[in-house]
Amino acid sequence: MPDLYPWLIGASIITLIIFALLSVLLVRDRAAKKQLEKLVKQRTDELELQTSRLKTMEEEAQAASQDKSAFLAKMSHELRTPLNVITGLTDLILEENNLPHNVSENLHKISNAGSALLDIVNGNIPMGPALTENLREFRYEEEKRTVTKKLERPDLSFARVLVVDDMQTNLDVASGLLGKYKMQIDCVLSGEEAYERMRSGGTPGSPVYNAIFMDHMMPGMDGIETADLIRGLGTEYARKIPMIALTANAAQTTEALFYAHDFQAFLTKPVDIIQLDSIIRKWIRPPDTDAKDFYAEKQTN
Repeated sequence: MPDLYPWLIGASIITLIIFALLSVLLVRDRAAKKQLEKLVKQRTDELELQTSRLKTMEEEAQAASQDKSAFLAKMSHELRTPLNVITGLTDLILEENNLPHNVSENLHKISNAGSALLDIVNGNIPMGPALTENLREFRYEEEKRTVTKKLERPDLSFARVLVVDDMQTNLDVASGLLGKYKMQIDCVLSGEEAYERMRSGGTPGSPVYNAIFMDHMMPGMDGIETADLIRGLGTEYARKIPMIALTANAAQTTEALFYAHDFQAFLTKPVDIIQLDSIIRKWIRPPDTDAKDFYAEKQTN
């Protein structure tokens, strides 16, 4: 037995040394782990900060883009409204016979200038040195005037239409363009008035309309709200009357917006005479009459 003591003592010492080494390694491992966790957290915080900054920059860029789009849309709307008056009244006067040559020539210049501005609003012509050259070249306008001169408008004296716009000058233009068809034209300056006209429609002494030409952007009740309320009246008259939107908003989503609210067609301002004629021929006709048959009979007569 005494001979085993040195071995036991040696084994104990070795065991203690191993435990000591393991303890040192464990302490170092924990320290390294904590250091690694600290580095990971630091890097994570940095990445989160960068992500937050990038998100903020993206949101600011999106906001700036939206502000720009809203500004351009507003400017487009504000420019289209007076352009509608300029080009509309000019086209109406140019259709008159026996205009003095100098008056006709000046009106053509006004019409061309209006078309140039409209192309700028539409983004078709960059503003700059090319503008002067483009002002001289408006073959489309010349072609349109030629077609307009040849345009044979049907006699629609049976029809009565309602025009809704918050600007009297726009009502004047619409009345002039629609008056070429010998229709009876009633004008109101608000969606509320249009709704009241339709609410009382069919009662003794109240007018019955064949179509409504409705401005989109109006103070108070706009064209979309007015159309929804009219359709909501629930009468067959209110459900079936054709509604044509008149809009200075030329955004790509506009068409879907109008159709979603049960408009039959829409015209952008300035009103194109050829498009107007096409819409009139499609939607304004006697009740329970097919448009193609009605206008075909008009042509044969």
